[in-house]
Amino acid sequence: ARAAPAAAGGAFARYCAEHGKAYGDPAEYELRRSLFERRAAAVVAHNAARAASHTLSVNHLSDWTEDELRGLTSGYKRDDFEALPTQVPFDEAEFEGDDFELPEEFDWRDAQPSVVTAVKNQGHCGSCWAFSATETLESAVALSGGGELFNASTQEFVSCVRNKLECGGTGGCGGATARLAFDWAVSNGITPEGLYPYTQTTGTCETAKLEPKAGITGFVALPRNKPNHLARALVKHGPISVTVAAARWAPYGGGVYNDTDECGFDLDHLVQLVGYGTDAATGQRYWTIRNSWGPTWGEGGYIRLAREAEGDEPAEGVDTSPQEGYTCKGGPANITVKGVCGLYSDSAYPTGAYMKTKAQA
Repeated sequence: ARAAPAAAGGAFARYCAEHGKAYGDPAEYELRRSLFERRAAAVVAHNAARAASHTLSVNHLSDWTEDELRGLTSGYKRDDFEALPTQVPFDEAEFEGDDFELPEEFDWRDAQPSVVTAVKNQGHCGSCWAFSATETLESAVALSGGGELFNASTQEFVSCVRNKLECGGTGGCGGATARLAFDWAVSNGITPEGLYPYTQTTGTCETAKLEPKAGITGFVALPRNKPNHLARALVKHGPISVTVAAARWAPYGGGVYNDTDECGFDLDHLVQLVGYGTDAATGQRYWTIRNSWGPTWGEGGYIRLAREAEGDEPAEGVDTSPQEGYTCKGGPANITVKGVCGLYSDSAYPTGAYMKTKAQA
């Protein structure tokens, strides 16, 4: 595509230059400019009002159409009709005992050696489910005895995992779940990114590229709407794949996001939970969430979601359109979800992570 006309000038031309965007078609250029100017004005108004605990910012998503933005958060397709054979039963006793005290603050990004890879970017593909799974598998392997941190192939899951229960999609850019990716990894291992690079398309499964460097033996799905279980699992087992309502996250710039009216409870996006803490300026508790929209979004690719005070009940709402990204065919018409942006409603983590030996490879 040709670069934007020099005569256009102004804020949008500078924005295009900063983000490497080029629109050769004049009509598209005007459309993108209009979207950018509207979003930029909304950012200024929101931040000037100082009425929220979070700020907005202009980013690489500011000139995307509404359809394109919906594509970012259309990758979660729930599969809750039956447990997969590789799912490890949840051990209630492990999480109900009083012998484990949670630290006041915790963040897996502080671990040395590192157990969290750099922020990734899913681009124009509804593959958030695969990114959430990939990131969580990477951390699990790094935390295993003798493990190491490496970038795993997201494309392996995007192209090879199928949503067999037709839970709103068929896999790939059409959506699936982290659980399905974990189930695949049990049988097929985890291939490095360099051997099977990401393409932003579903494609077809290229089995010749599958050269697993690591693997897992199972995964655990946490009970819904239990924040204390989520916190304990995070600290004891590592970063966790979690599901959120993120349709309004695109302009997030920083701070603790606590706007339940804005994000709602219609779950549509998978991300990775890496920690929790308390904002020094406001005293607001929060969860630290890693997104897959690149490092220029939010706080270096992360968002902090509000966490209720100790002893308080979490925010609660109803997902009124679970068939569009939450349940399988014939599922319930609505589902109760809890936590800001529905954070506590669907989460899972891998178990038995290991590095393959040379003999196994």
